[in-house]
Amino acid sequence: MRPYSVLIVDDDKLVRWVLENNLTRWGYDPACATGVEDALVQIRLFPPDLILLDQRLPDGTGLDMLEQLSTLAPHPEVILLTAFDRTDVAVKAMKLGAADYLSKPVNIEELKVAVDRVFESIRLRRQLDLIQEEQSKLFGGWDIIGTSGAMQRVYEFVNKVAKVGSSTVLVGGETGTGKELVARRIHKLSARGDRAFVAVNCSTMSETLLESELFGHEKGAFTDAVALKRGLLEAVDGGTLFLDEIGEMNPAVQVKLLRVFEEKKARRVGSTRDYSVDVRII
Repeated sequence: MRPYSVLIVDDDKLVRWVLENNLTRWGYDPACATGVEDALVQIRLFPPDLILLDQRLPDGTGLDMLEQLSTLAPHPEVILLTAFDRTDVAVKAMKLGAADYLSKPVNIEELKVAVDRVFESIRLRRQLDLIQEEQSKLFGGWDIIGTSGAMQRVYEFVNKVAKVGSSTVLVGGETGTGKELVARRIHKLSARGDRAFVAVNCSTMSETLLESELFGHEKGAFTDAVALKRGLLEAVDGGTLFLDEIGEMNPAVQVKLLRVFEEKKARRVGSTRDYSVDVRII
């Protein structure tokens, strides 16, 4: 797999050198541009995964460039860098789609955390895209054949539930009866149908692994937690998460999941802060 690419846009030669050397040391593939026009040319020829963008440039501002990038589809992630710590600039940058905002002179450790966080998000998004593509090939339609009265009631139930907002749904049945197919159909017919659908088999993971996969973890939360990891509840934001064999889930994890159902909030392993959750769980 090729390393993630980063375009550094800054007119200060020393800043470019420092950022380029550190990005290379962290295993990324950096390139440099000295202004808005130079950067836009490089972006069209070799689209980067991430842009480290200075706010003050010789031929414009970082905010100006963010507005132009918003017209590209897809457009790279952006971390805005500025020597002027102004809240209004940060707010506008986020509204224009910036992933983060850092003050200059940049603290290298803070920068590494921000860059790693962006690439973890990109990795999860690409993984979800692949899963959705594979699942779409396998489950484009119902893939359930049945005309009995019982099946007619299932179809009616699915059509009804799909239209009910983000309600949590419990689908019961023996192994092999098509619970996941029903869950997929509820998702497909709902307002979330164009967002991510991910299935997780709760019986195949240990308590620690399942909790980390669902909720994510902070760097240092446990021995192997070498970087921040966003969980599926964050990655599937706006979509649907199907938890197969939920009865096999450890009670401690079930308690954390209950809070997601009731309050739409979750917390990464090792964190003291909550994040909001907009996921339909089946």
